[in-house]
Amino acid sequence: MAMTSETRPRVRRLGTKPRVAAARPPARPSDRLDLADLDDMLGYHLRRAQVAVFADFMTTVASSKLKPAEFSILLLLHANPGRKQSDVAAVLGIKRPNFVVILARLIGRGLVAQQQAEGDRRSSALYLSERGLTLLNRTRSLLEAHEARLTERLGGLDRATLISALKSIAKA
Repeated sequence: MAMTSETRPRVRRLGTKPRVAAARPPARPSDRLDLADLDDMLGYHLRRAQVAVFADFMTTVASSKLKPAEFSILLLLHANPGRKQSDVAAVLGIKRPNFVVILARLIGRGLVAQQQAEGDRRSSALYLSERGLTLLNRTRSLLEAHEARLTERLGGLDRATLISALKSIAKA
């Protein structure tokens, strides 16, 4: 069977870009997607809420240059000085390799100090530095407005009830 231009596979020469079809114009607000079953799925709405909460968090604490996980680590170390990194990572649900990267960033910024754990030469005890405490306190005051905005968005829904329900989901 002879190859024709219709049956021959297209070969792209190195250094050339493939042709791209013209993009469709952006959807108008009236052309919103039907969410189908997603609109009734708790997981979908939890994820959308998390994205909104994180976006507001990042805007609120932009001056501190802290991400939510970093703030959580500083907060835990303030309340639990000298704990092992594995303990802190486990409470926050952060995998060890990811925690090591975050911790290195915090240590590099001078926010966290690391010492050899008593009775365990293989483990490190973590402490909040003075610089870390100063940043934590400043960030906590910024987050009061963030928490107030989130609570306001709940409308009449009781904040304590929502936190309790989320804790129940997280236990699973």
